[in-house]
Order: sequence, then structure tokens, then C-alpha cells
Amino acid sequence: MLLSRGQQEPSMAAILEYALQEKGLKKHGFFLLGDSGYPCLKEPICLMTPFKEPLQGIVEARFNQHHARVRSVIERAFGMLKNRGIFHQSLMVHHKFAPKVVAACTILHNLCLAAGDEEDPLLPGANESEDRPPHQESNGMTIRARLAAQVSAPSNIQLEDHDYI
Repeated sequence: MLLSRGQQEPSMAAILEYALQEKGLKKHGFFLLGDSGYPCLKEPICLMTPFKEPLQGIVEARFNQHHARVRSVIERAFGMLKNRGIFHQSLMVHHKFAPKVVAACTILHNLCLAAGDEEDPLLPGANESEDRPPHQESNGMTIRARLAAQVSAPSNIQLEDHDYI
């Protein structure tokens, strides 16, 4: 995706859609997590987003809690890299080289931590999601509902002939 000078930066959802079309990706057996700015997708790649408000019960609420916790870990990781000054702007490298740059920056960050280099606390807004236009939901909603049911299993399951305390 090439941008001319003065052209507005595309949303992350638009970049994802472009990348998937460009590569013709069809991955099975895993899913990506996205915030509410992305559509919930089954194809061409499984992308799980939180349920939209108003939630329809405890299963959706629990799913959103789990989703938020996992995304928080990811956002904090990127926030730490941003605080080191690594990702304050778009990478100005060929898109095929970008994963190597990200991997190298991550390795350097980990080496700094291993050497006792204390990182600065997160800058305000470093891990906040971008404002993105809402996208139409897609066929990933069935998978999300099944996943929500799995992570929201009842906690009062009776134990059989064992005392696990």
C-alpha cells in the first residue's frame, strides 16, 4: 500500500484488508485478536473482536473481559517499544523487511532489560487504540460465540470423587 504525500494514513483495518488481499492469505487453526475498530472475520483470516455493546448476557461479558486482558498484554508490549523510541512513526522500510526490523527491535529491547536497563513508565496514551471507523461484522461471529462459550464455562462444576483443595 503506497501513500502519496499529503494523503491521509489508512486505518489499521484497511491495511489489514489490503495485506490479506495482496497475499491471498487463508490461514486456519489460529486467530488474531483485534479491537472494535476491526470487523469480526472468519475468512480470509480469523479475526476475533470484542462483542459490541449492549452485551447479551454473561457469556459475552466474560469473553470481552478475557479478550481485553489478552489485548492489554499485547498493547503493553508495543507501549514499551514505543517508549524506547522505536515505533513513534511508521517504518520507512520495504514491507517485506518490516518483520525483521520489528524482530530486531524486540531483541534489542530484551537485551536492554536483561542488562538491567530500566524502561521509562508508559507515556500517556502509548497503549490506547486508535480511533477507527466502525466496520461491518462478518462471518466470524459464529466462531466468536463458540469461543465465548468456551472461556465462560460455569465455575461451579462438581468434582467427581476427588478433593482438589
